[in-house]
Amino acid sequence: MTEEKTKKKPGCLKVGLGVVLVGGGILALLAGLMAGGDGDTEQSATSGAATSSAKPTSSPAKRNVLEIKGVSIGMNISDVPAILAALGDTWEVSDVKNGEEELNEVGLAMYKIRSGGFFVDARNKTTQSFMNFTVSAGKDGKVKFILIPGPYAEVLFKAKEMEASEFVEAFAKGYKIPIFEVKDDMSGWYYTSPNGYKISIDTEKTIEIERTATAQESANAFD
Repeated sequence: MTEEKTKKKPGCLKVGLGVVLVGGGILALLAGLMAGGDGDTEQSATSGAATSSAKPTSSPAKRNVLEIKGVSIGMNISDVPAILAALGDTWEVSDVKNGEEELNEVGLAMYKIRSGGFFVDARNKTTQSFMNFTVSAGKDGKVKFILIPGPYAEVLFKAKEMEASEFVEAFAKGYKIPIFEVKDDMSGWYYTSPNGYKISIDTEKTIEIERTATAQESANAFD
């Protein structure tokens, strides 16, 4: 891989179960770093409060949602600080914050934090990033949005030397994502799971995961 790389627009090809990105050659390396795997195994939180009295969150496999570095849609926000702190000494992790109190802070809008919700953010002391690794929840205390900025994704997955297309290809393989579609504006790729989440990865390798309606919830809407 040359030192001066030109960014490639999202491109894809059909392989195996679905669509993955053209890149190749580094799948084994990144797949080994994708802890938790199972890109379509959903997780569900049993507690609604962002407090220490919250009931334990059920396992990712039982809830059929994507888990990345220990965090997932539907888990209790109260569990997140300890999980992010386990990433290592280079990470500074906040306690659970009240989204309503912090709403006027610069940049929070991009984290999709809503009034009355909660969030936790983490900063890597060795890596510059305009945004933090941020996990936010609704008023019920259940995680509904996860943001991993590109510079932090490169650290977490040792993907600094990868093109974005290579990263997405390896991510799909490592987490068993059946298909990644190219965004209409060519800014990245996305996958919407019937298990209630959507994952997007842009050309800067920034990862966003957000809560969506499950297939059953969508069907119930027309009852």
